[in-house]
Amino acid sequence: MHIKPFGRIATRNSPAIILRRIKRRVLTKCLKADSMKTSFYGFNFQYPLRRKGIGQWLAAYGSREPDQLFVLAKILKEGDVVIDLGANFGYYALVESRLVGRTGKVIAIEPDPRNLEYLNINLAVNHATDLVAVHGFAASDRDGDGVFLLGEWTNLSSLQASTKPRRKYVGDWPVKLRNTGKFILSCEQPIALLRMDVEGHEAFILKSLITELEDHPDRLPRHIVFEPHAWEYTGSNQMTGNLRMLLSRWYHVSFMSTKLDPAGSLGSLGYEPCHTMRYFDRTYALYSDVKAEHAIHEIVGKAGVTTVCLSKS
Repeated sequence: MHIKPFGRIATRNSPAIILRRIKRRVLTKCLKADSMKTSFYGFNFQYPLRRKGIGQWLAAYGSREPDQLFVLAKILKEGDVVIDLGANFGYYALVESRLVGRTGKVIAIEPDPRNLEYLNINLAVNHATDLVAVHGFAASDRDGDGVFLLGEWTNLSSLQASTKPRRKYVGDWPVKLRNTGKFILSCEQPIALLRMDVEGHEAFILKSLITELEDHPDRLPRHIVFEPHAWEYTGSNQMTGNLRMLLSRWYHVSFMSTKLDPAGSLGSLGYEPCHTMRYFDRTYALYSDVKAEHAIHEIVGKAGVTTVCLSKS
């Protein structure tokens, strides 16, 4: 699958971006519209304009996180099965469904009811309801009942309050919790990819994989892709130990990207980017085969790492 744009990203003040921003403003301020329709990567999307979240960004700029899209295009193939945790309104789930084709499958999990509404709309609009199975539970390291904190920004909701004092929540939502490792064991087919953006709860999900699948290593996902949240790895959130266990027994860091200067800390350790991309005013540097100790230091200790891909050794 060709996913654009990788090499060329429109600048913040390019005519295409300016027109998008004008359209969003007219719909929001003048027409008092609740949602906006647009197309990118060959998909048709509808997302809310009156809720803070990634929909507002996409309405204005038309793309997001090119480094993670690059990684997905590298590791997924026809017929793969994907579990997408924190699917939001379907941005990644639809891309994944195209990469795995009609012989593959995507399992999209999204507990925030505000996102779940638009996830189902976008799957229907793109005729993908038979390719993407949707679940409204929250993935964790246990089964049971839980409370999901609804973020002011719909992409920042979580099972636990953020350590960032300025992060606001507008309510909570009762959810069913599913033990991620047990859920994977219940799947009929092997999981090629576990992708997650769960606002720091990834440490608990990795713990679940270790606990439940240690005796079933063949059922571990072939790849694990996640966005780190270094500021959340405190207290019971033992990200360092979980990463050490996974990287010492079953996985290696196949890709890791940073939005910082490519000549930053990994560069000082002798790593050369295998790919770089300019996205507006940021440069993403993508590194391959980063040593475990270096990767853990970057993931847990710094906020500049944007995407990590663990692949089975």
